[in-house]
Amino acid sequence: MGKIFGEIPQNIVRPEKNQDELIPFLSERARNDYEKSVGHEMALKDFNVWVVQTEASRFQSQNSIESLIATSQISLNTGDSKSSNERFVAVSAVPQNELHHKISNTFKGYGKVTPNLLPDLVIVMGDMGYDDTSPAGDLARAYLEFEMKPIRDIRRAAEATLHHHFPTGEKLTGDWDVEFFQIHVLGKNYHELLLKKHEMTEEIACDLIASSLFNDTDHALEISGRAFDTYARTKDEHLLRKITTDGRIRHAVKKLQRSFVLTHLIEQHRQSKEGKGSNPGEFQNEEEYIAYVQTLIQKTDSVAKDMHPEQLRTAVYTSLMKMIDREKQNYLTDIEFESMEDRLIQPIIVSVGKSQKYQEASFKSGVDAALPELGPTDMEKLVRLAKRIRTSPASMATERLRRNKSEFYHSVVDQIEDRSKETADTEKELGILSSLFKKIDAKTILDVGCGYGRLAKPLAKEGFDVTGIDASQALLTKAKEMKGKTKNLHYAKGDIIDYTGSVPKESFDAVYYGWHSFLEAYGLGNALASLRSARHALKPNGVITFDQPARTNPELEEGWYGDAEHGYLAYLMDEEELKFMLRLAGFEDVHILHWTTKPSALYPEGMQKISVVARKPSLLKIEKES
Repeated sequence: MGKIFGEIPQNIVRPEKNQDELIPFLSERARNDYEKSVGHEMALKDFNVWVVQTEASRFQSQNSIESLIATSQISLNTGDSKSSNERFVAVSAVPQNELHHKISNTFKGYGKVTPNLLPDLVIVMGDMGYDDTSPAGDLARAYLEFEMKPIRDIRRAAEATLHHHFPTGEKLTGDWDVEFFQIHVLGKNYHELLLKKHEMTEEIACDLIASSLFNDTDHALEISGRAFDTYARTKDEHLLRKITTDGRIRHAVKKLQRSFVLTHLIEQHRQSKEGKGSNPGEFQNEEEYIAYVQTLIQKTDSVAKDMHPEQLRTAVYTSLMKMIDREKQNYLTDIEFESMEDRLIQPIIVSVGKSQKYQEASFKSGVDAALPELGPTDMEKLVRLAKRIRTSPASMATERLRRNKSEFYHSVVDQIEDRSKETADTEKELGILSSLFKKIDAKTILDVGCGYGRLAKPLAKEGFDVTGIDASQALLTKAKEMKGKTKNLHYAKGDIIDYTGSVPKESFDAVYYGWHSFLEAYGLGNALASLRSARHALKPNGVITFDQPARTNPELEEGWYGDAEHGYLAYLMDEEELKFMLRLAGFEDVHILHWTTKPSALYPEGMQKISVVARKPSLLKIEKES
């Protein structure tokens, strides 16, 4: 039964829910786990809106808050009717002087958990009006700073929360380093040694001992995980050397001698031969396999007895380091994406105020969008667009599409240049970009999601000073190798959603996202965050541009574009939605160019595309005009 928000007494406070009902209100990661356990495609999730009234502007904004809540009539029966007809929008009006308490309960897990556990959208209503030239200029600036406090408090609380909390207040944490070390380092090596034929050497024996090195106790796992994590991040070997002791080596050898290990391996081998396991089976029969394992374990035993303890420690430690170095980069990549997911557990924050100073200060304080006013029509557009893209506080789709996309790029790094020649129309894309940059007299260009430098290098050869950023270290390495002696081409690591720490503020005349890369900022929240990064990078009057497939292409009429095989699915906003999103993000003068790519196997007549261009306004210019 769809509800609408309006009629303040009924909808500001919703009925209390029990713990099971609260689970879908947790972070995207917790919801994913919950959905898998119960078999739901997507757990029902209310869309929570906070309308925060700033104390400094309460007399000006009070009427607008009441009007906004009372007159907006938003039904959630939009988008996917199968999953949305039970959802509803709930609005809480939050005065600034009550915000600290609400933040503590919501983001820090203190006190009783309320149904409005996570806000999806926060609207901060402020703006007294500011005039630095008046005698009250200092007071106006003080009020402006006070009006920014709710924005900063909400953003700071959201960013400080690594994971949202269970209803008990316990953080959603996990022993990621321990799990990775045990499964992907020790476990992977262990099975490769025992399920594939190897020559019986001292090195192989020490590899096997190293892969069985730690006890199956919490204490030992915690120590080994911490040592592995320290080495992976910093190359500090101290903890690893410290825990590679004679006692653990003796335990590992005894562990290998236990009969249940052999029995377990035989069963694994049998399953692999029957097609149930991942190992293809390299032995003719069970007897040959048993003989191989027994010989390997005997060799391990004899090596442990014959080698001097110090020599054995060194050999086992060398084996351990070899295993870790082989998997270390995968671990660091996973950790990076764990951290990225943490940063994405954010509400969408929109500030509302007519003053240009208020809007600029809001962006500096961390809002995703700033508008001079927000009436019921814009409110409805905002909620509908956010929900259509299945937005959550993290703006991530259920299959963790961002991570899958990155894994895809990692897997094709060696073929990416050939693939792009098939799928992208680089010549036409370069022509559009070069023409635009020359028209606006751009000198410094930022390429977001630069990949291996497909567009950055030729643009630099044209004379533009180009900086490329990408989250994939493998692609950046390839780009730097192909860079040659191009002096006006630079590369840095940066996430497509938040790259404010990767580039200097207001240092570029233009920012572009090449060939659909903007679509990788999945969800409205992430798209707005990426545009916030673009505002940070652009000079006043600087230009942003990105492209995407048009909905007029076959099978794209519904607005969903992607590759199911690699778990990549993005929503194609229509032209009105794109203009609305850019207006939310503080851009103006939006233009849309329609063009068609060269023919390809998938699109024999060429893919129909749109390129979007918008300008960051100049505060100085607006001040002079006023």
